[in-house]
Amino acid sequence: MVERSESLQLFADTAFVAFDQFARREESRHALFKIFSALETPGVSRLGVGRRLPVCSELQSALSMTPPHQSLNRLIQRFLKIEPQLQWCHRDTYDDTASSNFADGHANAMIFGPGGAGRTQ
Repeated sequence: MVERSESLQLFADTAFVAFDQFARREESRHALFKIFSALETPGVSRLGVGRRLPVCSELQSALSMTPPHQSLNRLIQRFLKIEPQLQWCHRDTYDDTASSNFADGHANAMIFGPGGAGRTQ
């Protein structure tokens, strides 16, 4: 069993700061504190390297922007540090509203939670 890595913990801490800065509505604040309260107790980190899909080659370009808020810039930098640990996959289901190239142009990854790089207790 491996405790949450430093890079995952720094991502969680940075995400809280960024989300806290912009969550203004009561419902948002409630969700923010519920989510990050659950993350206070680290679970085990998944061992091994991540898995990328071809569309992930676009991440560096997509995240190369400089946001106007320092908290978002820090979040992008922390995400780039943990991204190699993520298990990228396609959605299990699609509906008829998706374009024909949807599967090739999208990927999902869980950061915390079941199957994520950092599980929660």
